[in-house]
Amino acid sequence: MNLKEEILAILFMRFKVQPSQALPMLENWFAEHPQATWGTLKNLLKENKITVSQGSLQELTQQSYKILCIDDSSIILQEINRFLEDANYSVFLIKNPLQASREMIRIVPDLILMDVNMPGIDGYKLCRLIRNHSVLKAKPVIMMTGNTGLLDRAKARMVGATDYLTKPFSRAEFLEIVQKYLG
Repeated sequence: MNLKEEILAILFMRFKVQPSQALPMLENWFAEHPQATWGTLKNLLKENKITVSQGSLQELTQQSYKILCIDDSSIILQEINRFLEDANYSVFLIKNPLQASREMIRIVPDLILMDVNMPGIDGYKLCRLIRNHSVLKAKPVIMMTGNTGLLDRAKARMVGATDYLTKPFSRAEFLEIVQKYLG
């Protein structure tokens, strides 16, 4: 497979770009980056420094971290979105934990925040899946839950959670933990 085919495969699989959209998207990107090569683009894609937004390839700046929030509560997701609205983050909110596993691979977030108690697949199982995935295993995972016991914290650590945030939490507590892992 040559470089162009590899890049097209990444666009099709990771970003779900339609074949009819891929070539014009690539042509536009190379027109905006005349000194770039296919190798340059492949490396940016492999390093997750490129995203597809509004039908075009866009480079992510270092400060534009991607945060994925998984919670079956719309209220919690709305609050997290409100907490992060003034910050320079790309925020992805997912209510369905079963959908989250597919979306994580597509998004490749810099930080994953998830509820522990969710229908279908709980946060512990989802965290275990993340830790077994080659692209996601090193990403920080913060478990968010109303469970305050030491056993809950220990279980979260055992499945690979990086940290633990107890609900309800304030905006300051939330931003402090986000800053801890994203700088």
